[in-house]
Amino acid sequence: MLPATRWSAVGWLIALLVVAAGGREAQAVCNVIPPAIQPFRSTQGAIDRPFAGPGDVFELSADGCTQTAGFPDPADTFVVSVAFTPPHNGPRTLLVLTPDDCGDAAVQSQLATCRHGLPTSVRAECRQLRTTAPVADLEKPVLRPQNLRVRFPDTDDLLNDAADDLTLAGPAALAVTRRGDPFPCGLATAPCAAKQNLIACIDDL
Repeated sequence: MLPATRWSAVGWLIALLVVAAGGREAQAVCNVIPPAIQPFRSTQGAIDRPFAGPGDVFELSADGCTQTAGFPDPADTFVVSVAFTPPHNGPRTLLVLTPDDCGDAAVQSQLATCRHGLPTSVRAECRQLRTTAPVADLEKPVLRPQNLRVRFPDTDDLLNDAADDLTLAGPAALAVTRRGDPFPCGLATAPCAAKQNLIACIDDL
């Protein structure tokens, strides 16, 4: 913290600058191009941040090498799966984020397939994503329509009491599949490099 005398000097300097600039007219700037995101490349595709919490929005893109097409189709044609893979053999969870109703028979059938093929210690759960305004969980950025923006899920209800504000945490892998395709069940137990037929897969950055 600055001493009181120095705060006073800084305050006067700001006041003088404001007064000196008060007569100038602000000019609109129309030729500023938004900066490109700096993606973190991964196994198949790229992501704009190395970590996220409940409610945060992350953006997926092509990495120019293994994933070159991006996501040109409408957002509601994709399913995003998050595999929570805590270290030291902690319990793992595959959370499927889909535009479909989680109670839909086809969704329940695919979840049952995952649960049958995974170790009993691994859970397979579902969250329905909103794909329309005013609050979309899955959408295409206006300025980068080849990318995909996804809201990170809140998993409070999957850990202890549903109102204790404790969520699943630790390392996680992400996979993007097409709506109607099989869920990437094995993402909870094996790295992206072992998966096939995925549109994108993010684990090691």
